[in-house]
Amino acid sequence: MKYSKKFILLIIVLITIFLFDFFEIRPIIKQIYLENNVKNFKESSIIYRIIVITFTILLFFFVQLKRLGISQTSGILIYAVFLWFTLFLTTKNIPDNILLYINSKTEKGKITKTYTVVSNMDPKVFWLDEKSASIHSETELRIIDNRRTSKKLKSIYKYNNRDTIKVNFKKGLIKINYLN
Repeated sequence: MKYSKKFILLIIVLITIFLFDFFEIRPIIKQIYLENNVKNFKESSIIYRIIVITFTILLFFFVQLKRLGISQTSGILIYAVFLWFTLFLTTKNIPDNILLYINSKTEKGKITKTYTVVSNMDPKVFWLDEKSASIHSETELRIIDNRRTSKKLKSIYKYNNRDTIKVNFKKGLIKINYLN
């Protein structure tokens, strides 16, 4: 079976997008975003996904329309609608990850949150307490600690019970906080 150059190019582009997402974007997201921020964003990101997929399909539609002409509009439209639903149902994480990546590259403000350390070494309890949003997850604590130690700040685990810690966040284009 012989494949056209356009089909091969499309496959190469899709593989590149998947590899970029897996090896570049996801590790960055895991380093700078807290789990709760990502979870909350992904639960409410359907509007962003609709916008990204619609923009992509409209671009495809107009390119094909220009290439094939007005006489092929109905065929292109049917294919575009099918492609839109296919992309919508199969690509939940990639548009979300791309939007989170873009968010991390666009600074729209800074936020400093002050947490109180809650620590008890007997049952190995440790968390950061803030009245509205405490951090209990070991993964989130590790992310904060890694960011602090990479900036030569004191590890959060070296603080005592009831000490206060300031954690700096940035807010990006889509208003999701990420660690500074």
